[in-house]
Amino acid sequence: ILMDMHAFWTFLLCLSTFVNCSITMHAHLTMDAPTDIIVEASTCSMRRAPAIWSTLGSIFSQLAMAVERSRASDNLERYEKTNGTVGRSLNAIHIVVVVLFWVAHLHFYGSDWRTIHCTLANPDATIFITSLGAIFSLTEIATIVYFKRLILRNKQIRKNSQDVLGLSERFQLAENIRMINVLSPIIWSHTSLGIVGGVFYFILKYVFPAPEMYPLIEESASILYFQGICMPMIFLHRHR
Repeated sequence: ILMDMHAFWTFLLCLSTFVNCSITMHAHLTMDAPTDIIVEASTCSMRRAPAIWSTLGSIFSQLAMAVERSRASDNLERYEKTNGTVGRSLNAIHIVVVVLFWVAHLHFYGSDWRTIHCTLANPDATIFITSLGAIFSLTEIATIVYFKRLILRNKQIRKNSQDVLGLSERFQLAENIRMINVLSPIIWSHTSLGIVGGVFYFILKYVFPAPEMYPLIEESASILYFQGICMPMIFLHRHR
């Protein structure tokens, strides 16, 4: 269920980005005067809200997957009998966290400014953007470290305790290793896109510090929706 949610967030991010770009392109192609493409912040917040929501969801769903695999590793004997309760609980928790961050983001987005290009964040909320970026980066890095430790731990258990484990425990151990191997490339690709985009953002922010350049900077650095290309390629490669 957590993998399905991550796929849903990625799909929503790609779809909302496409819709927003289509609206922007249509406005530029049909404008009669330059002022026709000016957009109120309240309108931008509605257009960008799905992308903000899905970006948050794609980040925290990964952390939920790491926690779920950790619980499975801690309860080899009993985890098979939980019938997905842990996954559903973590799914609900991560959605609550996403909603809280989403509401906070929209609050700081504001409504008293205008722009010609709808961005994911208020260009004037520099401290909030930086703080949010730091939280997301730490979350992604923590998820990567979590998965790396989990795969090493499960392989160590298989190596040292294979003979003393029961049938259900051996099955759960094999399932843990299989699922971590399936999920790891998705986590790595998502984190790589996020970190590369973040580094590119700060470089462009240093080179082009003028506030009016922020939309160009954000569009150049926001590459997380490429996960919508990475995920199908990873699954296709795994299938083959």
